[in-house]
Amino acid sequence: TDQAAQQAAFEQKRIDAFGPTQNAVIDDLNNRYKGKITETRYFSANPQAGTYYGGAAPWSNKNLIGAIFKAFDRRALIQSMLQGKGALSGNVPPAQAPYTLTERELTALEGYREDRTKEETEARAMWEAGGGPALGEVIVDIPDIYEGLYSGVSALITNQLKKVLGNTFTAKVEPYSTITGKLIKQEYGNGKNNIWYGWISDLQGLDPSQLNFLSYNSTSPQFFQFGVKVDEVDKLTAQGFQEFDIEKRKQISKDFVKLAAQNWGLGIPYNTNGITVALSHNYYKFREGAAFVTQAQAAEGTWLDSADPTFQGRPA
Repeated sequence: TDQAAQQAAFEQKRIDAFGPTQNAVIDDLNNRYKGKITETRYFSANPQAGTYYGGAAPWSNKNLIGAIFKAFDRRALIQSMLQGKGALSGNVPPAQAPYTLTERELTALEGYREDRTKEETEARAMWEAGGGPALGEVIVDIPDIYEGLYSGVSALITNQLKKVLGNTFTAKVEPYSTITGKLIKQEYGNGKNNIWYGWISDLQGLDPSQLNFLSYNSTSPQFFQFGVKVDEVDKLTAQGFQEFDIEKRKQISKDFVKLAAQNWGLGIPYNTNGITVALSHNYYKFREGAAFVTQAQAAEGTWLDSADPTFQGRPA
């Protein structure tokens, strides 16, 4: 996660590609190595969200989790954390565009509206109606590599929640292995005042119908991690999983995204999907990138062109 070390290695050609998070670094490298490096942009494979277990108190109270859902300022996260390189995301992210709502369509839904005063006022009212002030301190686990890449993101997230809801939200930086262990044990909720925020499961393909079923349908083994049962969600996700007509499957998925937002994320309240900016030396050849292409598949289409002038000076 050390961006300075990565940049130095990239400039010395000890690594062939580099993903800067800072716009100033991207502009500087593009200017200094004009004609010698290539910039590629694509949606990140892992959307960003904060999950919880909604099958027991405190997050089984829809007022509480709805308040958290509306308290997040998604646009501020995109501007501050991602420096504008991102998009609003429903429970099917924009990388799977044919199967989800556009940003414009999302802005009609609570939690995504542009009127932040209205969102925050409603969020605070819901929090108080659900007994949120009595919860006291709420712990927000942040993955260590997430905080490492976006320095200060934990403070950005907890300050947003504290500002809107009033309670103390304390960030705790943890390894992903710890967070995964808590997820499996239903420890984000289930009597505990905690949630987590970071990158969630990567996209396995363009069509999200299978993942929608596995994550949100109450008959799926994965459902126990989140525990938010909604009969209409069960119906839609089962229909999408079994539907052979692609156009019908797209509409079912869009209907699911709207329903998920209306139920505050169903245990996985998506917020944003980042846009990765990759800089690579021109000798580094690769096929077109996409968020749902796995690293192994991407590597199969990658090669080094030793005849390219930029290959000169690359260490063996």
